[in-house]
Amino acid sequence: MCRHNPENYTDSSQPDSYRWVKDLLKPLSIFTGMLVIVVALQTCILNRTDTTLNTTLETNRATQRAFIYPVLLQTFFSPDAFNAADNVNFLYALNNSGNTATKNLTIRMACAPAAQEFKDPWVLMQQYDTRSPRGLVAPHAGQTAGCSFKTEQIKQMIGGKLFGYILIEATYEDRVSVAAKRISQYAVELTQLSYVAASADGPIKTPAQFVSALTNIGEHNCADEECP
Repeated sequence: MCRHNPENYTDSSQPDSYRWVKDLLKPLSIFTGMLVIVVALQTCILNRTDTTLNTTLETNRATQRAFIYPVLLQTFFSPDAFNAADNVNFLYALNNSGNTATKNLTIRMACAPAAQEFKDPWVLMQQYDTRSPRGLVAPHAGQTAGCSFKTEQIKQMIGGKLFGYILIEATYEDRVSVAAKRISQYAVELTQLSYVAASADGPIKTPAQFVSALTNIGEHNCADEECP
């Protein structure tokens, strides 16, 4: 009976060339693993770069696009402060803070008296508004719009019999994002009113005086997607 010693057993079925290939595959595996890591890092960097680029583009669009907002220029009487003034007039500038011009700009504005106080007076816009024809505001320029209250209405507001609201809406298109429709809305209530009529004492004339605070009211102090 013959006995085999396992310690003296060699596998002759694997030639030396096969063992050489296995030895070669070890560094290849390491190299492949390193490539995978490099590719993963590059992918991460590209994703961050893409995010940064998109953020930069959005910021650039925001600074380039037209943006219209109203600013009160002056309040004045008509005919004038030294006569029996019939109206108190509010003149606003609709300014464009963007670096591109507006397109198809339409402005609606109303000085709206009401017998009752509104939490959101925008419902009065349809009743009192005046609509301007389509216009254009160049970059960093403005267009004016105005409306009036009768002095008798101002007196009734002081006496608590009326409430006064100023409503402005600007709708326009964006030349940067062509499909974008833009809108700015503004709604304020006249509060802390004071009115003194013109008076004459001999040759000395005292002009009429009017003071009012303009208090934001309702949900229509907004722009674009913020507007209800």
